Amino acid sequence: MNVIRLDSNQTYDVPREGFSARLEFDVSGGQGFRVEVPSTESNRRGNTWWIRNPQGTTEVTVFPDSARSEFLSGTKLYVSVVIQEAGRQETTLQLPTYPMGGLRSIPVLNIFPGEETIRLQAGDVSNDSSLDTEASGIRSSLGRSIDKDGSTDIARANVTILVDKTASMKFSTSRDTFDTMCSFAAGVLSVVSSGRSINLMTSSSSDPRVRIENPEEISTLSDRFTPVREVGWNSDLGQISPEDAVVVISDDIPAEILKLSNRVHVLSSRKPLVEHGTSTTYFDPSLINAIKNHDQRLLAGPVRQMFDALTGSIQREDPQA
Repeated sequence: MNVIRLDSNQTYDVPREGFSARLEFDVSGGQGFRVEVPSTESNRRGNTWWIRNPQGTTEVTVFPDSARSEFLSGTKLYVSVVIQEAGRQETTLQLPTYPMGGLRSIPVLNIFPGEETIRLQAGDVSNDSSLDTEASGIRSSLGRSIDKDGSTDIARANVTILVDKTASMKFSTSRDTFDTMCSFAAGVLSVVSSGRSINLMTSSSSDPRVRIENPEEISTLSDRFTPVREVGWNSDLGQISPEDAVVVISDDIPAEILKLSNRVHVLSSRKPLVEHGTSTTYFDPSLINAIKNHDQRLLAGPVRQMFDALTGSIQREDPQA
């Protein structure tokens, strides 16, 4: 039997005539799941699906069973595709290991039928259809870090996001950098705030406090807000619940947020002159490139720092001490 390992998004072509295969699934922890295989004849027996005769492009997607809306933290999915080829020879495609803790669904295999061949493509291990590419990479990096802990229960938090709209932010932070900061926040908060609330405020008192329905909206904040010629923060931070974790998107650590007793993490486009013991991610060119290139090695530390700060694993020092 021929065994081939496919990495994320890699493909394998097989003859279309007489094509049939079985998909074998194994989910860690014994969590229940269901599989959707549209536009294809399929038959299930236990954790194995037999497929043949795909009629169009097909995305094989795995969901939690009806008992849960998302997969448990630390859950991993293992998938093999066993293809019956000419001469009754079998070829096994081993797909990547899919970390899927906290996900509502995960695509694992794409099937593209052509006139004479069928192309099979492994799913993207960082894919979350609700997030943009950069945010998905951040979420994947955080998921790997949490998986290493072996934890079966993930910490969550209600979050308030504070966006700096001051003149300083306008002149110091490019649109591209701001978008990258927002994607970073979206990826982390898609885990931290799953099943919880996310509220949005700005430095300007003219902007009302609003609820964000989905983390993916965070990636497009630059479409909603334009920096203004204001000096300092004049919004009423007293609206923030003391139980909320707070994410600040700014070009420094605003003095106003130092008065908050909340768990705070600052995403800053410039290296703060004084950090005041506040958990901070500085978006220098190295980090921005790591986010755009999905460099899991360089992202592991920053994403975990933000997660720990927001969920209470790291406590901010008292600046008055």
